[in-house]
Amino acid sequence: MIQEEIRIETFLNKRPYKKEEFVVEIEKLKTTIAKIRDIAPFEIRMSMFLVECSDLNETLITICKNMIIKILKKTEDFVY
Repeated sequence: MIQEEIRIETFLNKRPYKKEEFVVEIEKLKTTIAKIRDIAPFEIRMSMFLVECSDLNETLITICKNMIIKILKKTEDFVY
């Protein structure tokens, strides 16, 4: 996920901007959020222990939402 944050920062720092590129990046992140909610397991059972994944999943979703907010902020700055 750190690499994705770096990729988004690089995207936000390049110019010129195109509205379509903002939409594509937001849609990618929204798709990632949906996949985490639908596909990612809530727990992983191993021979000696149980790994609860719900907190990790929520953290990943929060990171994606923060990246969407950054893109929207840059869009607002671009438009105004």
